[in-house]
Amino acid sequence: MNRREYVIGAAATAGAFAGCLGRRSGSIDAPGTDISLDAAGGSGTWPQLAHDARNSRYAPGASGPVDDPEVQWQAFGDRYLTRPVIEDGVYCKARWMEGTAFAFEADGTERWSDPSDKGGGDYPPVIVDELAVFVREEIEAYATNDGSQQWVAKPDSYQAGGRNPPNAPTVAEGRLYLATNDGLVAFDAVSGNVDWEVAIEESKSGGDETFTWSTPAVANGRAYTFDRGYGSESLPVYAFDAETGETDWQTDIEFDEPLDQQRAFNGHVVADSDHVFVQVRTIVSGPLGDSSDHEWEAWLFALDNTTGAIDWTAELPMRATTPPALADGVLFVPMRHPEERGGALVTVDADDGSMLWAYETSAGSVQTPAVTLETVYVGQGSELVAIAVEDGSRRWALDCGGPVTSSIVANESVYARTGRGQDDENELVAIREQ
Repeated sequence: MNRREYVIGAAATAGAFAGCLGRRSGSIDAPGTDISLDAAGGSGTWPQLAHDARNSRYAPGASGPVDDPEVQWQAFGDRYLTRPVIEDGVYCKARWMEGTAFAFEADGTERWSDPSDKGGGDYPPVIVDELAVFVREEIEAYATNDGSQQWVAKPDSYQAGGRNPPNAPTVAEGRLYLATNDGLVAFDAVSGNVDWEVAIEESKSGGDETFTWSTPAVANGRAYTFDRGYGSESLPVYAFDAETGETDWQTDIEFDEPLDQQRAFNGHVVADSDHVFVQVRTIVSGPLGDSSDHEWEAWLFALDNTTGAIDWTAELPMRATTPPALADGVLFVPMRHPEERGGALVTVDADDGSMLWAYETSAGSVQTPAVTLETVYVGQGSELVAIAVEDGSRRWALDCGGPVTSSIVANESVYARTGRGQDDENELVAIREQ
């Protein structure tokens, strides 16, 4: 095993955001560099959590509405709901202890549903080889056309529910990779047979001793993950051989400036052919929405995908909300202002960490980007917003009637999930161009 340790302090920042007017200023002084995405082709679907095994949230084969958006259909609003995935239809699951699986036609009519009280957390299914695989108390595969159950699996390391519910699986080349409470497990997608299972033995300094391994990114023959629990000084990232499960490398990101609050990785790893990207954020305690008396920080790290060495780092100008999207060498980083009602979407060159353009809003924090060749879609407050990939200008904003917490784009539509999930029940809104 190749183990690396890195100490990160104020002087070690690569300076990707050196032109900012200050972390608490509410304004980002971006150079305004234009972006052109060259990637073409690819499927117009969105079959898993972050579109593909790299967790890129980039759908170059899709083309969501550019002008004159209109709501095509709406569903739910009466239950907690996972984010959807799209293949030959729309698939999602009721969250927490209800757990019912749903399949819809493209026009919003229900194809089938599988009622259940098996629960299984806030994670969407994955679509592979005409199967919809749902994570509940067990891992269950259903035929996409009629909802008939095809296989059920529950490996030894798998524990549903409890304090840390399981994560969404990742699919790559016919194999499913799932983070468990103990580590990672890899399945054959067609049969449900376990190919390999690995436990990650780790201890954390000054943090949560319960582990929640994140949805893996799979690229370059490796599966990458980290523990989503918090620590005060050291946060490890892991790479495993995607065929065998053997540990390839481990990098411990260590901070030399302790905070009163804890730190944690944000969401999941994002990968391309050269790097894996991870975000670190401060866990702020205290009254919800009140961070004025707390220190905060947000970091973006680019690690060499073959060795784990850190190639560059950047301290973000606002608080990170969700992991970035990655499209053709450009990172799209969503953020929120720590003190004011507002946020930003910042684009970063994936090769060196330099900033390209920034979109800022006072309408709310910016959430979960979904990227096509021309447009990036984000939630800001109760609005779904379309932003031009080229220069960060706003194309349109559509009020969805509730907080937009995530969006995905597939074929010629963009789908928004509204409701925060704590107190609000979720609605699924499908939007097309008029």
